[in-house]
Amino acid sequence: MRLSWIVDPLDGTTFHNRGLPFFSVMIALQIRKRIELGLSYCPFTSDLFMSWRGKGSFRRNNRFRLHKPLQVSKIKELEEAIIGYSYGKTEPQAEQISQILKRLLPSCRAFTRIAGSDIGYVASGACDAFLDNSSTPWDFAAAALMVREAGGKVTDFAGREWNSSSKTILASNKILHSQVLSLINTSNRDSARS
Repeated sequence: MRLSWIVDPLDGTTFHNRGLPFFSVMIALQIRKRIELGLSYCPFTSDLFMSWRGKGSFRRNNRFRLHKPLQVSKIKELEEAIIGYSYGKTEPQAEQISQILKRLLPSCRAFTRIAGSDIGYVASGACDAFLDNSSTPWDFAAAALMVREAGGKVTDFAGREWNSSSKTILASNKILHSQVLSLINTSNRDSARS
């Protein structure tokens, strides 16, 4: 059996180093190239997001005596959607995300700058979509499983199912996914022409 742990001991390093509370620990278990278990723990909020393939996703917070199954939002229209994003790690990645956000801006209710670990909030339905163009397995392996197990869809910007070698990620409910993906692709085509 081919088993490997994918661990990000400090997701959101920049936030942590600046004293901001937007960081977490991410752990995923991969067996035969499939993510089977995902955990994300946010020390500041005491939120523990967990998922098991075929068993669902859950949020536990002992501080608030909360333990509940997760389900992605049922938002159908972009005008009602809250979209999370990350600017990537390089200047070209930041520029690409900026262009995508310009395309999404007139259509969405709100944007929020969140770290990869915060995809748990997409799984919980608090945020409706998340996009990033600097995808790494340690940032998103656990979170991708969480969103899928909560009923969502997770792909790269080309619409292919996200996997640990994907370079981009879009996670959302299944209804909004095609709308956001279409705007991402329109933005990318516009940028390629300029």
